[in-house]
Amino acid sequence: MNEELSSIRWEHELQGLNTCNAWDYFVDKLFKAIDQHIPVCKVRPSVRRVRKPWMKETTINALKIKRKTWYQYKHNQTLENYETYRIARNEASKQQRSSVEEYENKIVTEFKENPKSFWKYIQSKTKTKSVIPNLEDENGDIVTTDEEKTTVLNQFFSSVFTIEDNNNIPEFEARTNMELGNLEITIDQVEKKLGELNVAKSPGPDKLHPKILYELRSVISEPLAIIFDKSLRESVLPKVWKEANVTPIFKKGNKQKAQNYRPVSLTKTTHSITKLFADDTKVYGTANNIDDSEKIQRDLNKLDDWSQKWQLKFNADKCKVMHFGNNNIETEYSMLGNNGQSILSITREEKDLGVIFDPTLKFSIHVSTCVKKANRLLGMIRRTFGPLEKDMFLPLYKSLIRPQLEYATTVWSPLLLKDIQQLENVQRRATKLVKGLSDLTYSNRLRQLGLPSLEYRRKRADVLQVFRIINEIDKTSDRGRSMLTKQDHYRTRGHNKRLLKPHTRLNIRKHSFAIRVINDWNSLPSEIVNAESVNRFKTLINTYWKNCDIKFYPSCY
Repeated sequence: MNEELSSIRWEHELQGLNTCNAWDYFVDKLFKAIDQHIPVCKVRPSVRRVRKPWMKETTINALKIKRKTWYQYKHNQTLENYETYRIARNEASKQQRSSVEEYENKIVTEFKENPKSFWKYIQSKTKTKSVIPNLEDENGDIVTTDEEKTTVLNQFFSSVFTIEDNNNIPEFEARTNMELGNLEITIDQVEKKLGELNVAKSPGPDKLHPKILYELRSVISEPLAIIFDKSLRESVLPKVWKEANVTPIFKKGNKQKAQNYRPVSLTKTTHSITKLFADDTKVYGTANNIDDSEKIQRDLNKLDDWSQKWQLKFNADKCKVMHFGNNNIETEYSMLGNNGQSILSITREEKDLGVIFDPTLKFSIHVSTCVKKANRLLGMIRRTFGPLEKDMFLPLYKSLIRPQLEYATTVWSPLLLKDIQQLENVQRRATKLVKGLSDLTYSNRLRQLGLPSLEYRRKRADVLQVFRIINEIDKTSDRGRSMLTKQDHYRTRGHNKRLLKPHTRLNIRKHSFAIRVINDWNSLPSEIVNAESVNRFKTLINTYWKNCDIKFYPSCY
């Protein structure tokens, strides 16, 4: 296929063709090569039992011998035949256990490179399957068939889709004197993107498997670069690029309500190389008096005007208000909805970029949610694998469970003792899954596994984030004001990057990231805070804190 497609003079063949015709020509040549060079076999449904993925030839042979000796004993029930069967039965059981352990160890160690095999094995052990439940239609009636569910979801997704008026698009107001140069998509850029494709993924509606595109990347990058460049210059997308397989994903709330599902589109692999998307919008401000509230309402009105002008309308029913602080007067706010101005509902919890916020800013709701997710995964691992060897437990725990407990901890690090204990209890229970360690104390289990406590990990994540902010690896300034302030004067004691610790009155402020981290950061040696890279900083901090009290002895116990 590489030889055949490389012989085509793509620049000559695609010259003079518009974007749509160029795409059709490329796809036609590609599918002809696929039909000619990739063999196809028909898989017939078999009545035979499907072989388990962990089955090896030695295991199959042992099971055959076991079955054969059993039949011999059934026809001639002598002590000699039973002894022969018993030996064969024990050998078959031994082979099965060995094969299962070997296969499970393989899919665990290769989890990051081949997650598909891991989750397929997990699914085979799961009794319940994830399906779309019965839904309510627009009349409040329950629909049960797949066709009816598809209709309900399609009607809802279509109702919130905006059909733009292309004849009434406003002029974009120039905000800079700088001009965008010629945007050109090069062959090397396309080949690099094709080389990053995940070959384990399924093909899109175009039936072009990522594996094929990956293997042919050196010869198809030229025609694709030409087609992408034509698409940019002509401002045209081929019709087939707009097709997608849509899957409804449940977000939150009542599972019977169609509005609680989001459409996720599986687009064509080639088109996904160049796609963009927009996300949520947030408006925030101080509201200690009526004037402050009116200012926020004016900002919301400006957003409404902008959305109407650019035909990107907000769904007022899904817009929420959350009030923070003891002095907040909790004013009602409104936005333009389908039936005129709508009062925005007040929410007591809202997820933003994976973190659940609440008016108290104690993050107890978020902690409970993280713990529930982690415990579900922990139960799944226990049911699937049972007691684990150390070499199997560590990659599973570090890849699946611990990330649930540590994502964005610099934002929501728990304040209350009960929340700190909730998080640590997950790791405490998880370490009991390791063979031979369940009778040890939690601290000794951590030492044996080389796992630090979650409390220590949060402390380490805090100072690492400060390092990234001070060295401008992460940008956190708000209108020119940084959340961290360096001391103006340099003291003899300490390093040259000490932070100023402001006075705080409330515990919420005291335990926020920008305050709680200052003592730990200021106490570090100069060599660590002036490390030349993030990886060097991690190495130095691990060495410096190797005997830290909370590393294996969390303070919550």
